[in-house]
Amino acid sequence: DAGETLNREIVHEVVANITNREQKELQEAEEKKKREEEERANRVTFDKFIDKFIQEAKDGTRMNVHGKRYAAYSITNIQQSIDKFHAFEKDKGREFDFDDINMDFFYQFQEYLTNLGKAQNTVGKFINWIKTLMAFADVEGLHTNPAYRDKRFRGTRTEVDSIYLTKEDLDKIRKADLSEMPECYSLARD
Repeated sequence: DAGETLNREIVHEVVANITNREQKELQEAEEKKKREEEERANRVTFDKFIDKFIQEAKDGTRMNVHGKRYAAYSITNIQQSIDKFHAFEKDKGREFDFDDINMDFFYQFQEYLTNLGKAQNTVGKFINWIKTLMAFADVEGLHTNPAYRDKRFRGTRTEVDSIYLTKEDLDKIRKADLSEMPECYSLARD
C-alpha cells in the first residue's frame, strides 16, 4: 500500500516482530522488574541511614554540629533511642521509612514509649534523636519529608529535682564511726 518493494529480509523482520512480540514484551518486563529491585535494594532507607550514621559516629567519620567527634555518651544515647525505635517497628510489624516519620508516627511512638514506663524526659530524648536523624538525612538529600519539622514534633522536657550529696555530706559519711555496728554498715558506706 505504501508503494514500497518488499524483499526477503524485510518480510522476515516483520514476521519475526509479530511472532516474537510476546517474548520481547516479557523480556522487557523482566528487565524492568530487575532494575526496580536493584534500585530498591540500593536505596537508602531510614534504617540503613541510621545504621550508617551510628557506625560513622563510632569510628569518627561523622562529626556533630560543632565539627567534633561524638562523645561516647552521645553515641550511647543515640543507640538507646534507635533500639527503642527498632523495638517499636517490631511491635508494629513494619519498618518505618523516611516518608513514614510524620505526626501519626510521632503520637504512636510517644504512646509506645510512655506505655513502656519511660519518663517524659526519656521519651523526649528519644523523639529528639529521631528528629535529629531525619534532619541529617534531609541535609544529605535522602528524603523530602518535611513532617518532622512540625513544631509539635518535638520531645518535651520537665524539670527534675537533682538529689545529690555535697562534699561536706560525703566527709560526714566517710568520718562516721561505725565501729559498734555490724560490718555490713562499713561495707555499705565504703
